[in-house]
Amino acid sequence: MLLGCVVCLALWQAWLSVRMLEQDQSRELQRSRERLGEIADLALAQLSRSLGDWELGLHELNAFPPSPTIRARLPKGAIFILISQDGIEVYPQSPLLFTPSPPVVHTQIPGAFDLWFITEMQHFR
Repeated sequence: MLLGCVVCLALWQAWLSVRMLEQDQSRELQRSRERLGEIADLALAQLSRSLGDWELGLHELNAFPPSPTIRARLPKGAIFILISQDGIEVYPQSPLLFTPSPPVVHTQIPGAFDLWFITEMQHFR
């Protein structure tokens, strides 16, 4: 009888030890996930801050070459491309792999679609 109780207590102790080891592994995994999440949040915050600074610098960019204060806020080696109706400007002057040609804007001839509109209106009557 006493031997049965001792064996039972020993088995219970072994089961408790296994459960504690499983719980410790689970906690360690949870802690590592939390640390990974914190690192990701920190990296995202730094990236957002950098992008915000770059955006502010680009909003202040009015002409080429950019002022030294604007250049200081943007990453080193950045190439500025300004696309307007007059053409495409690049600063600093460097070759680009692709330079799109701006579309040619044709002025609309006044009254060009009047006949079409009248015909279309008669069709719906």
